[in-house]
Amino acid sequence: MADFKMGKEIDRKVIKAFLDVQKEFPFQDYMRYKLHKYVLITQIIKNEISLGSKILDVGCGPCDLAAILSKIGWDLTGVDDFGDPWHLIGNNLERIRKFAKKFDIKLITERIETVHLRENEFDAALLIDVIEHTTTPRNLLNRVISALKPNRLLLIETPNHTALAKRVRLLFGKSVYPEVGFIFFNLGEYRSHIKEYTISELLYMLKSIGLTTLRVKTLNTSVKELLCESKGLKKIFIRMYDLVSQSFPGFRDTILVQGRKPEKWAPLNDLFAIKNLKKYYPHIAKYNLEEENDGKIVSKLFGKRCIVD
Repeated sequence: MADFKMGKEIDRKVIKAFLDVQKEFPFQDYMRYKLHKYVLITQIIKNEISLGSKILDVGCGPCDLAAILSKIGWDLTGVDDFGDPWHLIGNNLERIRKFAKKFDIKLITERIETVHLRENEFDAALLIDVIEHTTTPRNLLNRVISALKPNRLLLIETPNHTALAKRVRLLFGKSVYPEVGFIFFNLGEYRSHIKEYTISELLYMLKSIGLTTLRVKTLNTSVKELLCESKGLKKIFIRMYDLVSQSFPGFRDTILVQGRKPEKWAPLNDLFAIKNLKKYYPHIAKYNLEEENDGKIVSKLFGKRCIVD
C-alpha cells in the first residue's frame, strides 16, 4: 500500500472542463464547491490510463463528474438506477439524460445488480460516493471488477467513518449516522448511507476480493466545501479544523482507495462467502442442527441456486 499524489499539470484542463460543464449543468449549485474533488479524481485517472480510454462510472448520478471526464477526452459510460427521490421529481431524469447526451456519455438507467456489462471492457471503473449506499458490497465489487480489463483501475471514493468531526460528535453524544428524520420520514426504499467505512475496512474488502497494487489517500472534501461557503468566525474555525485534520490522515472526511484487477481474477462466489460469513455470524454454524451443507444454506438464505464456479 502506498499514498498517491496529485500533480499540477492537468489542473488547467480540469478547470476549463469544470467551467464548461457547469454552464450546461441543469441543477444550480450542485457542482459549486466540488472542484477540488474533481481535480484530484481526474489526476488519479490520468496517472493510470490514457485519454480516450473507456471509463465506467457506477452510480453516476446527474453525470457531473462523468461530463468533466468526457470533456477532457475519455470515453464515458454511466450506470445509475436514478431511484433517489430528487431524481424522480418533475422532469429531472429527462434533464439528466439530455445533459449526458450533450457530453457524449453513454447513460444506462438500470440497477448495477441487473445491468448487462461485458466482461473485460473498461480501462477504469469508478465508485464515487456509492459503496456506502449498498448492503452487498461484495456483489457490487464482483459486478464492477468483472467489467474491468485485467491490470486496470478501480477507484473508490467514500466518506471516512473515523473523520475528526464524527469523533467529536460521538464525544458529545451525537450520532454519526444520517439524521433520524431522514429515516423516520423516508418514503420507499432507503437511499442514504447504510455503512460508512474506515481505511482498514476498505483495504480488507479490496484485498479479500483479490485486487492488487492498493493505494489510499484521505482528503477533506466536505471541509473544502464548507470553507468555500463560510464567512467570519465560522470560516476561521473550519480552517483551523482543516489544519488539525490535515496533520492526521485518519481524521480527514473522505477516503480514496484504488486497486488493480489482476490477470487471473475471478469473482468471489457464494460458497466462499458463506464459509467466511460463519466467522462473523456464528449462529449459522452453531444452530445448523440438521448439519446442512453450505450449498443448501446459501439456497435457503438467498433463495437461489448456489453459485460454485
